[in-house]
Amino acid sequence: MRRSVVCAAAATVVVAAGWAAVRELAEPGISAESACRLASIRRDGRLEVRIFKARRELAVFCDGKEAWRTRVALGARPVGDKQREGDGRTPEGEFYVCTRNSRSKFHRFLGLSYPGREDAERGLRDGLISRGQHEEIVRAIETRRTPPWKTPLGGEVGIHAGATSRDWTAGCISLDGADMEVLWELCPLGTPVWIEP
Repeated sequence: MRRSVVCAAAATVVVAAGWAAVRELAEPGISAESACRLASIRRDGRLEVRIFKARRELAVFCDGKEAWRTRVALGARPVGDKQREGDGRTPEGEFYVCTRNSRSKFHRFLGLSYPGREDAERGLRDGLISRGQHEEIVRAIETRRTPPWKTPLGGEVGIHAGATSRDWTAGCISLDGADMEVLWELCPLGTPVWIEP
């Protein structure tokens, strides 16, 4: 109950104070009040998420300006782009939030649109997927739906809560629970997500 009161008050502060209130959120490890302020950003601007694999960081941008940054963990084999199911790599490229699961075994899960068009092209060229699977992936991306996740390219890659002290996932991006709560509130379906090497 107290948290919802704090959130309502914080949202009012952001609307009244604008970017001055957002700038104070640039440091990782934010309070509940700051998290609520950050969550109100999506009502005021264009949100995007960027993941920097080499630095193990996730940053939230609003209208092209960085609003918040936090630490993440990656797939157990973090170097290089995801190639196939079970390779332990986190994919690289441009994605979008294609599904949201509030009852994931990792508490909250923001599913990403992997495999994408380029992955489908590579998979078809390398003989990993059929022409039909390729077309199904391309159609899903064109219509901003969830692409098929049960192909040899792998799938069910997303952002979820978990440890950040070491790389351990099967290819997902993991951030601590409090940070995942903030991201969950910020990211509706369709939110752009860029994963950089």
